[in-house]
Amino acid sequence: MNENEEELTALDMEREPEGDETRKEALELSADMPVQVVVVMGRKGLTIKDLLDLQSGQVVEMDCAPTDPVEIVAAGKVIAKGELVDVDGKLGVRILQLLK
Repeated sequence: MNENEEELTALDMEREPEGDETRKEALELSADMPVQVVVVMGRKGLTIKDLLDLQSGQVVEMDCAPTDPVEIVAAGKVIAKGELVDVDGKLGVRILQLLK
């Protein structure tokens, strides 16, 4: 083991483990902080030319079915899978699976 590896190992040993208590403390400190949640229904790769050629009213075909699970993303990370549902005429998402 060289000197740099020894320093990194020593630093890693000084860090607190990321257990349930650490996560709980972090949540308590930031529980009221707003987080933007995004629901991703699908993705489509386009060339720049295709992107520039888009017209109002044009349909962009996706490679997923309307009943496929959607991704629920918070702070840039996928946190859950869900399905789209109607909630009194508005779009909602039923949580199917929480991810860790």
